[in-house]
Amino acid sequence: MSVTGTTIDGNQANGTGADQGGGGVFNSSGVLNLNNVTLSNNIANSGNGSGGGGFNDQGTLNVRNSSVTDNNLCGLAYLRPSGTIENVVFSGNVGGAVCPLLGTSGDDVIVVTNSSITINADVLNYINSPFPITIESMAGEDRFDIRSTDVDNPLTVDAGDDNDVINISSDAPTNDGSLNGILGNINVIGGNDVPGPAFNASVTANGTTVSQSIDSGDSLFISDQSSAAANTYRLTDTTFQRTGAAATGLITYNTVEQISIETGSGNDTFDLVDTATDVFTSVTTGPGNDIVNISDTAGNGILNLSTNSGGDVVNVTTTGAASVSLLNTGDGNDDVNVTTTGNASGLGIQAGTGIDLANILDTGADTATLVALEDGNDIMNVRRLAGDGLDAGLVPAQLQVLGGGGNERMFHRRQERERSQGRRATETWTESLVTW
Repeated sequence: MSVTGTTIDGNQANGTGADQGGGGVFNSSGVLNLNNVTLSNNIANSGNGSGGGGFNDQGTLNVRNSSVTDNNLCGLAYLRPSGTIENVVFSGNVGGAVCPLLGTSGDDVIVVTNSSITINADVLNYINSPFPITIESMAGEDRFDIRSTDVDNPLTVDAGDDNDVINISSDAPTNDGSLNGILGNINVIGGNDVPGPAFNASVTANGTTVSQSIDSGDSLFISDQSSAAANTYRLTDTTFQRTGAAATGLITYNTVEQISIETGSGNDTFDLVDTATDVFTSVTTGPGNDIVNISDTAGNGILNLSTNSGGDVVNVTTTGAASVSLLNTGDGNDDVNVTTTGNASGLGIQAGTGIDLANILDTGADTATLVALEDGNDIMNVRRLAGDGLDAGLVPAQLQVLGGGGNERMFHRRQERERSQGRRATETWTESLVTW
């Protein structure tokens, strides 16, 4: 059926069921085409009813070159997400332009591009029609594959109950693609999870072990692996974005238990401002000469950073209390600079082959820091450790250095506390040439 050049105004549907509504238009089954139609001031807000302007039950609803304004509840509702929304202007609709698109109580596969939404076997196309999109997958172990988004169609995905996977990359779920097509903002809500096998991480230095464990649940994977540009990225405890060279939309995340990010192959800069509490955070940079700036990490959290090959620089301002941070710099001439670490935290630094430089200016108390050096003439500088010398009353930090196959040089500036009252502390430098 087709309706053309018509105004449907001021109607009301009183059905209270989730499969009822459609104050202006109700499509039970079959194909309904609306072209050059105005849907305005229609109501379908009784009980669980929706789709004030139009409601698609089990058919296909195509709306083109039309205006959907001032309807309640929502302009359009698709119980079955099948049809096309093209060149449609939305405004003033209570509850939003289009009601949330729903998955099933089973395990759904949902694919999102900048022009279509596929929920299992059903496809809803949207073209040149600015409106926010919300998808609720409900219960089940669901998978979202978000390949591209439009700046005029910000996306919210609510994965609901159970353990779900959200992939963001141009070739999701393979996740070897890029973020070039992520132009619209994305809000990821993991929802309630069922605690699964735990992510475990630990660092042991001189017999002192710091360990952390985080239950698995909902997982967010973001990949820009195929990008060869010199990109910049920014991660906080609630957001992620590629900020240059070509900025993407902002990805906001919450109630996920794992976030895994892969950058491209260019000379990238990754600014890690903070990580989320009770989340296993993994960052993998590509083979370029990358710079990773870690400002802080969540207390009791786990961070796993791998920089792969290239001459990389990792700068750590501090880490969270009782957290575990594992840094693997891969092959190449890499630098790791640590300003300090959180109290009772663990820091593991694994260098690859190459001439590597590790600088530790300070640590928190009761910490374990393990530095493993591989082949190459590496240099290790330690300025001080908490509990060494003047830090009376602090549980001493532990540092253990494992050498590789080259001639490593270690410089340690050690503060020594005088036992006598009223004496000033003395500082001495020691230099050793160590071969392992």
